[in-house]
Amino acid sequence: MSTTLRSFGAAALLVLGGTRPPLAQTSHRPPEPGWKPSATMTPWFQGSADLNGGGGFEASGGMFRAGVDGPVGGGHRAGLTLTYEYTDYSFSSPAAFGHVAPWTDVHHLGLAVAVLLQLPSAWSLLVSPSFDFFMEDGADWGEATTYGAVLAVSKRLGADLRLGFGVSAFDRLEEVGVMPFPVVDWRITDQLRLTNPLDAGPTGGAGLELSYQLDGGWTIGAGGAFRSARFRLRDRGPFPNGIGEQRAVPAFVHAGRRFGQTFALDVYAGALLGGLLRVEDSGGGKLAEQDVDPAPFLGGTFSTRF
Repeated sequence: MSTTLRSFGAAALLVLGGTRPPLAQTSHRPPEPGWKPSATMTPWFQGSADLNGGGGFEASGGMFRAGVDGPVGGGHRAGLTLTYEYTDYSFSSPAAFGHVAPWTDVHHLGLAVAVLLQLPSAWSLLVSPSFDFFMEDGADWGEATTYGAVLAVSKRLGADLRLGFGVSAFDRLEEVGVMPFPVVDWRITDQLRLTNPLDAGPTGGAGLELSYQLDGGWTIGAGGAFRSARFRLRDRGPFPNGIGEQRAVPAFVHAGRRFGQTFALDVYAGALLGGLLRVEDSGGGKLAEQDVDPAPFLGGTFSTRF
């Protein structure tokens, strides 16, 4: 699944601004000077979830993200990120969708640019446009485009606190989605920290996580986020050229560790709450909708920065 809030843009304000480490929450080292490439790989699995109207489904997939970021003069920074994500859905007699799988394999391919401007009086402004394709196997590429931008402003209120506010606005397949979100990075103590969730992880960036730094380099945390994915359905499926959507609120626990100066590992486990599956026709009109019972999920992110 992919967040309505483009995850690179949401976290770029923190990553590029230096209040958050470029690899994972387990490090407090500021970004190094010069342009740096980075990459993340995230396999994940969602366990069986019952549909309230009968039937169920499970899903698994992976995400790969590669990017580069660095200074552009005057204290400002910029970055570019390419994302590919694959999700394999397996349905079992979903009554609300005519006892047939409404979709199977879903792909996401996206490109995001982020520019972070350092303003007077410790203010920062992030501008992050992106362009994406969200589609099932066999769907029309030209009908699967999503585009929009994240804008966020934040202020450093001290050595241990940055607060701000942002909004994402995207044309999402016959729907314009607008989502406000807080920007939070608060080091409450030397060990305790409240932040937006890790951008490259399976939980996405639209939420909050409270984490604790342990001895030995490990960090543990717990939090929640909001996720929503909309994608164009295949031309010859049960809902030709329609739109599929999955929404959920992941509640999760997280453990992470940095290995040396280059690698980091983050592992997540939790439950997807408040789930919803929805099918629309090609113009965005609702055809079927079904609530989803809570489902377990597990994922991990391996990160490297060269």
